Amino acid sequence: LDKAPVVIYISRLYLLAGRYQVRAWEPLWTREIMSQQEMLKGNTETLLLSLLLLEPMYGYQIVKEINDRSSGYFDFKEGTLYPALHRMERDGLVEGRWQNTPGGMRRRYYYITLKGRFVLSDRQAEWQRFSRAMNSVITRSTVQPEG
Repeated sequence: LDKAPVVIYISRLYLLAGRYQVRAWEPLWTREIMSQQEMLKGNTETLLLSLLLLEPMYGYQIVKEINDRSSGYFDFKEGTLYPALHRMERDGLVEGRWQNTPGGMRRRYYYITLKGRFVLSDRQAEWQRFSRAMNSVITRSTVQPEG
């Protein structure tokens, strides 16, 4: 399917490919999930800093809070969360502290640092500029499915 325009119909969702190669056997939902993961990669630290600005949290609490606030859209796993927290700690954006819970368990709580607050402020401002620019383009070119 190299150069001919191709339309793949999947449950009222159309994928139009002009001069691009489309692998029809690759499920559309696989590409969608990969796209979500790619978008999350660039925004993981911003999401984490935003939550930690509200209150210090431990790992499972962060995962649950992100899942709840995003209505399940962001499904963080340990393989995403802890490397990001460790990288942020190394970069001075967060500080981890071990604390005992009333039940006698030890949990590592993460606190946003002053540097983390400045970085978050910059990223929020950039996100506002980015989302305004994206919305100004994509809202004017919304795809309408054929009837």
